[in-house]
Amino acid sequence: MGRLRAVFFDLDDTLICFPGGFAPVLDGTFAEAVKAGVNPELRAAFARAMWNRSLGLWAAMHYGSITGDEGRYLRIFQALQAIGIDDANLARRMLDRWDELDVNLPYARPEVHHVLSDVGRDAYLGLITDGFKTLQRAKLVRFKLLDYFDGIFISEEVRCSKPFPAIFRAALKRAGCEPDEAVMVGDNPNADVRGALGVGMRAMHLMNGKPTPEGATPVSSLAQVAEALRPWLA
Repeated sequence: MGRLRAVFFDLDDTLICFPGGFAPVLDGTFAEAVKAGVNPELRAAFARAMWNRSLGLWAAMHYGSITGDEGRYLRIFQALQAIGIDDANLARRMLDRWDELDVNLPYARPEVHHVLSDVGRDAYLGLITDGFKTLQRAKLVRFKLLDYFDGIFISEEVRCSKPFPAIFRAALKRAGCEPDEAVMVGDNPNADVRGALGVGMRAMHLMNGKPTPEGATPVSSLAQVAEALRPWLA
């Protein structure tokens, strides 16, 4: 393979990590409902309803019929309605709590600044992340990651999520490179790795207990990512 011209990273669970996944975010959010008198045993039903509604709202956001901020609110409000609670004010308080936890609970991998600085000296550096722009950009600001990137591609803004080709192609077009001149680094075997491979990019799988798809390079840490990239960036 020839020299790399662009390196793209995922954000959640690649550059930053959630201890315990999203469960603590959901638990803290539903605790607001419990404080308002909602039965704690409805937590599982609320979670199912919220994730189920997220799919349709996510599609509506990408289509452009609602904003990301509207979608973030509606998935909580509609999930409350699904468990018999029609309370817009409670939904707003729960949304505020979700946002607070989603931005403040994760931690940055300790080597993240060194790796981004190192890689960014030799290649176009991009971020391809699924999520709401309000929250994803708040995380980038909190961890002081914003200025490392030459291009930031958030699914709400691009109106397409991984692993669909459009978000990768938008990133490649901005970088001005061919697919085989770029690599995607991420933890998700399907969204990050197969999505990138599907458009002809190279891919590195930051291993998380799931098998690495054929054709990708497995890595165990961001430090190993930088080491593995070195021959391609030379």
